[in-house]
Amino acid sequence: MKFVRWILPANKHMTDDRTMKIFSSIQAFTACFAGFAHGANDVGNAIAPLTALIAIYTNLDVRQRNETPIYVLLYGVVAICVGLVILGHRVIRTIGTDMSTVNAASGFTIEFGAAVTSLTASKLGLPISTTHSLVGSVVFVGLIRDRKGVRWSIFRNIILSWILTLPISGLMAMGLMLLLKFSL
Repeated sequence: MKFVRWILPANKHMTDDRTMKIFSSIQAFTACFAGFAHGANDVGNAIAPLTALIAIYTNLDVRQRNETPIYVLLYGVVAICVGLVILGHRVIRTIGTDMSTVNAASGFTIEFGAAVTSLTASKLGLPISTTHSLVGSVVFVGLIRDRKGVRWSIFRNIILSWILTLPISGLMAMGLMLLLKFSL
């Protein structure tokens, strides 16, 4: 632990306005890159159940034999955008403001790291969470910027929510399936 404290910066550094202006411009590109990575990974995660239902309906088989219809992809994109508009601000505030302070330079590195991770996973066919990638980037960039750059209580709550999400969503799906099983 002493080594970690030794390697991390002891205090906050002064930020230069010109540097932040440059990173603000660059961050526009990394934001688009992160959006592309998010679409490449999370739209597939979101529409997979719908795609399976369409395959069952059209082919009477759960295995998808054809390309995913464009309207299903567009549905996934629209659904993610609507969710972002309606509730996304709360998650953005928690991760980008409450957990750690993010400026243009750190935002650039956070988005770039998360986007590369998500795109690599997408290319490998691994359904990872873009949110996990972003939170990991925020935590490590916050640590590099300042030893106290992360509010650990908020990070702890995020980790707890991740741990609880799997069994809660699984139990809810199981309960719904039991209702359907006994009603059909």
